[in-house]
Amino acid sequence: MGRRVLFLVALFSLLVAGVSPIRAQSLPTVEVWVSVRP
Repeated sequence: MGRRVLFLVALFSLLVAGVSPIRAQSLPTVEVWVSVRP
């Protein structure tokens, strides 16, 4: 179970690292991504 949590944390940090530069360039893309995300 601990391994799954660690994986989710790593995936989330990777996602944030990938989204940050995009958000700096174009806000509409991030707004669409947030609205589409379940």
